[in-house]
Amino acid sequence: MTQNKRGNILGQQGINRRALLGAGIGGLGLLAGGHFVQASEPKRGGTLRLGLGGASTTDSMDPATTQNSVGANLNQQVYSCLVDLDDKTELLAGLAEKWSSNTTLDKWRFELRHGVEFHDGKTLTADDVVYSLTRHIAADSKSGAKALLSGIKRIASDGKTAVEIELAGGDADFPYVLADYHLGIVPHGFRDWSKPIGTGPFAMKSFDAGVRSYAERNKSYFRDGHPYVDAAEVIAINDWTARLNALQAGEVDIINRVDSRSAARLASSGKAKVVSSPGRTHYCFVMDTRVAPFNDSNVRLALKHAIDRDAILRLALGGYGSIGNDQSVPASDPLFAALPQHAYDPDKAKFYLGKAGLTGLAIDLSAADGAFAGAVDMALLFQQSAKAAGIEVNVVKEADDGYWDNIWMKKPFYMSWFGGRPTADLMLSLAYKSDSPWNDTFWKNEEFDTLLVKARATADVAARKGMYARMQNLVWESGGYLIPVFADNIDAHTPRVGGFRPNPNSDQMGSRCAEQVWLDT
Repeated sequence: MTQNKRGNILGQQGINRRALLGAGIGGLGLLAGGHFVQASEPKRGGTLRLGLGGASTTDSMDPATTQNSVGANLNQQVYSCLVDLDDKTELLAGLAEKWSSNTTLDKWRFELRHGVEFHDGKTLTADDVVYSLTRHIAADSKSGAKALLSGIKRIASDGKTAVEIELAGGDADFPYVLADYHLGIVPHGFRDWSKPIGTGPFAMKSFDAGVRSYAERNKSYFRDGHPYVDAAEVIAINDWTARLNALQAGEVDIINRVDSRSAARLASSGKAKVVSSPGRTHYCFVMDTRVAPFNDSNVRLALKHAIDRDAILRLALGGYGSIGNDQSVPASDPLFAALPQHAYDPDKAKFYLGKAGLTGLAIDLSAADGAFAGAVDMALLFQQSAKAAGIEVNVVKEADDGYWDNIWMKKPFYMSWFGGRPTADLMLSLAYKSDSPWNDTFWKNEEFDTLLVKARATADVAARKGMYARMQNLVWESGGYLIPVFADNIDAHTPRVGGFRPNPNSDQMGSRCAEQVWLDT
């Protein structure tokens, strides 16, 4: 994927994305390796118990339809992707041990590991990969990754151990796409999601959607030595207080989505270790841009100037995060565009309401801590700050259970979040591309869609950065997300858990903690 300095990058254990951008884009390359960092000597045995928020009774073990934290964790337990990400968001060989592209970045070849077995003993072949990826781009697909794969023209096997993928246009980030947790590989023709089969570190033994799952260590897992625990039990606990109590009582070993306001107190209790990971997670006030009054970009800008971001970071997140600016690419990304900050300014908010022909505004905002810990408090803080701009925000406290089924992409204004993605292109594609299933603001911009496709295949680094900067500007100016903050991922675990480390990709060590931690029993 690099051009002038490709020779300096080949053969490394993974690839540094900043080095990649600095070197230029557009040659052919070979990438393999990478590794998970190990902090101390692991131990074997025991059952890891995870108390996780973000579950629904409508969850499925179909990796394509996963839409929450629990689903992401279970996907990483049961399935494997062609490509993975390590603790620094560098590419890591998964089921594909190496891959390469042509100079125009529109033809990719992935060579599979030899001897990988599914949980039922069947040997992985290229036909399984072709079947698994093709499912996501079918006309009737409901996959969360459908938009990410929309550029695929052809997927074909080349013998039993190689897969060739042809794209409609070049895409320098395509291997990162294939690390998405929706893209777990299953046996050719497989559809019985009540009894899922993959090549992942654990084999599922029981699954009760939104309640509990139990999986046992895959003794034939292709990563030597992993996992360390004999079994992983996931208990769905959407209520933050209940998760905290379960951890402190020793009923679970790990919890996610730690309330940032409680993190310091929990860490000092001696009953748990808190792990904070600055990352790409961002909390969103989602506006349906098809529905009045949110179909007016001036109203959207008014709301963006009616929120006190500093107060939200301080009071709702306890300082565990950074200020957001209404677009989804974090400052840590090499393609981040530094745009003027949408500051809290009631007078400017009134100005934009005036441009929309309004002297005031009254709106409902749906919120529940089932969306994320602190969502209701964040909504109430917005309610307070918006009053000075003549905006009355009625916070509707929705039920935690069923929030994602009844509120997400159904109500016109509500609280949500994104876990972020490893590249700017993936994040922008997922959240803002017109036909993305996860474009929950229903925002459509022809210039944005055109630039997104063009930037992926642009070899000139400066030109590419300029295109992504323009896309971020379009989102910042007229998009339907009000993004006040980027939040740290905060997990907690009991002292008997070893090997738990910060990970910028998402909570629960990029949803892979079950594979990588061990228990001091």
